[in-house]
Amino acid sequence: MSDSLSLENLSLEDKESVTKDLRQFRYHVVNVEVMGEGSQAKVYSAMRLKSGRRIAIKRIDYRKKLRHDIACHEVDALTKLRGHPHILRIYFACKSGEVRLIVTELCERGDLLEHLNRHGPYYREEEDAALIMRPILSAVSFAHSRGYVHRDIKLENIYVSAEGRIVLGDWGMSTTWSVTKKLSDYIGSTHYSAPEILCQQEYTGPEVDIWSIGVVFYAVMHAWLPFRFGKNHDYAESLESLLTKKPAFSPLCSDTAKSLILSMLNITPYLRPSARELLKHPWFSTGAPRQKTVAVDA
Repeated sequence: MSDSLSLENLSLEDKESVTKDLRQFRYHVVNVEVMGEGSQAKVYSAMRLKSGRRIAIKRIDYRKKLRHDIACHEVDALTKLRGHPHILRIYFACKSGEVRLIVTELCERGDLLEHLNRHGPYYREEEDAALIMRPILSAVSFAHSRGYVHRDIKLENIYVSAEGRIVLGDWGMSTTWSVTKKLSDYIGSTHYSAPEILCQQEYTGPEVDIWSIGVVFYAVMHAWLPFRFGKNHDYAESLESLLTKKPAFSPLCSDTAKSLILSMLNITPYLRPSARELLKHPWFSTGAPRQKTVAVDA
């Protein structure tokens, strides 16, 4: 049997397992297709028979403790933060043996990284950039006010719905926070992680989300990331550069946008503005009177 045929059979078995697992709970789906696979989960698209609604299904095999924690954190956060228009909508969650299934809205236009790869940088279209950034800040401000921090904000975890709505998903690394409790988990994605996480220092929580949003903001304006980590870059040198140098900006990026990004990428955590404070800045209100969606290539 060829490798491709083996993979096809494995994919078919996976899809049948998802359908069977959900059917136990009288949650009937059809047209199950694999959308993608990460280190912790597989994601499928499907249609629910009862409503005809297109949905996404995340399937997490949580025999490993980390995956178990991720599944629990994601369900907890999405349930407690339910109702915000820019936080991924959860419809259903269940356990079947050692598998956790999380059913959410399907964001059919992909993630923000895919969008930037198609569209390019936004330094010439700052009103449109504001339409992308404001919903992210709104979602994070809402979460912070209810005692949650995301801790894995990046382009790949920000989605665009069919109608162009910006949605923050993938809450598996989230946790609760308090001004009286310090966090110490080394967590998230290196390119987006705050220096206190990279240096394995304690942190409160909201300030690390603000750093990550600053990285996303820079990426939206330039279509590349402000700091370089990876196999072609020495980690120690990259970290030293992050701690001592400001990122390079396009001359077409306005002084206001540049100033806002730098305030979010302040290496001193307590000097970073809160999401609530940032939302009050006129730059993020540029697109407020317009429809709060982003035009995305079909």
